[in-house]
Amino acid sequence: QLGRTYYMKALKQWVVPIRMAIKDKNGQIPLVMTAGIKIDDGDTALHIKKLPEYVQIQVIKDNGYIQFQNPINKTEYERIFGSKVNKSYFNKLKSISHNKTQLIEINQNKQEYLSSIIYIKDFDLYFTVSMSKNIIIKEYLKHLIPLVLLLLILLLTLYYIFKKNITEQIKADNTIKN
Repeated sequence: QLGRTYYMKALKQWVVPIRMAIKDKNGQIPLVMTAGIKIDDGDTALHIKKLPEYVQIQVIKDNGYIQFQNPINKTEYERIFGSKVNKSYFNKLKSISHNKTQLIEINQNKQEYLSSIIYIKDFDLYFTVSMSKNIIIKEYLKHLIPLVLLLLILLLTLYYIFKKNITEQIKADNTIKN
């Protein structure tokens, strides 16, 4: 089981605690093994070195607390990991079907984002990848505009060719009639 991300004073690091109950032959839990994964150090899956600045990854527990976020400024750890996500955002998360990826729009910090979200019930975690809608639209238009211009040029060229062809046909018809 994953615990909430917290600052471990002994390590002087932010960690994600992992706990596993050890049961005896009667099903009782006499021991719990605990380990911690540093969120900003080493070669763990959480330490993503290269990520485009406009992409945000979040892992959110089913209680609304952020388990992991990238990118994140180290000065924001306490604020990000110490409080729950926005209530309307969390309500959208809770509406996600289990083990199905869904795309939703969210508003955060006066910006619109498009987020791909999946809920993994086995871990009670929401995994999100978000991008600003402005970036998505900008990239889309960057590829769309040249294609639209090419289509317009093609249509104008075809229009000119057909108009010229019709004019020539009319001249030929008039020549035959006379």
